[in-house]
Amino acid sequence: MPKAPKKVTKQQNKKVERKRNSLFQSRPRSFRVGGDIQPARDLTRFVRWPKYVTLQRQKRILLQRLKVPPQIHQFSRTLDKNHTTSLFKLLQKYKPETSQEKKQRLVEAANNKAQGKEVESKKPFVLKYGLNHITTLIEIKKLNLSLLLMMQILLNQLFSFLNCAENRVFHTLLLKVRLLLVNQFIKKLLLLQLSLL
Repeated sequence: MPKAPKKVTKQQNKKVERKRNSLFQSRPRSFRVGGDIQPARDLTRFVRWPKYVTLQRQKRILLQRLKVPPQIHQFSRTLDKNHTTSLFKLLQKYKPETSQEKKQRLVEAANNKAQGKEVESKKPFVLKYGLNHITTLIEIKKLNLSLLLMMQILLNQLFSFLNCAENRVFHTLLLKVRLLLVNQFIKKLLLLQLSLL
């Protein structure tokens, strides 16, 4: 016969009572109004983030979750930084003249005409901008290169531009540029256009 299992005796933990000091009594903390200060918590989820941060986070989530139609997805391929800087250097040469420069040019032309000298009647080559202006340039087939700033343009404006541009041959570049860079040499833009007439 097998041996009987040994009986295991559990040792009872003897609680040692500490002598409490009657001067210091433990009181449970109360976190009610006017009570104890609450412990520090991680409140990053409840921070009021700047609007551009929330927008870019929401955009990223939407792009992950939604399938973007190919008609819209084609506009995500934009010009890289190096090409963009060289392009803006080129555009700097064709920037539209300010009102003071135009006034000065007209005064010089008037003085030359008064003195009997030859006056240049040709308008200088400048950058054309604005959606309406560019659609008219497309219609009269004078458009050579169009630049779209994807930070600023709305989809309905973009599609109206593309519908107008059907069966027309010209180069289009897509740029993702902050307006600060553009404002250095041009007014606020929806659409940039370099038209070499």
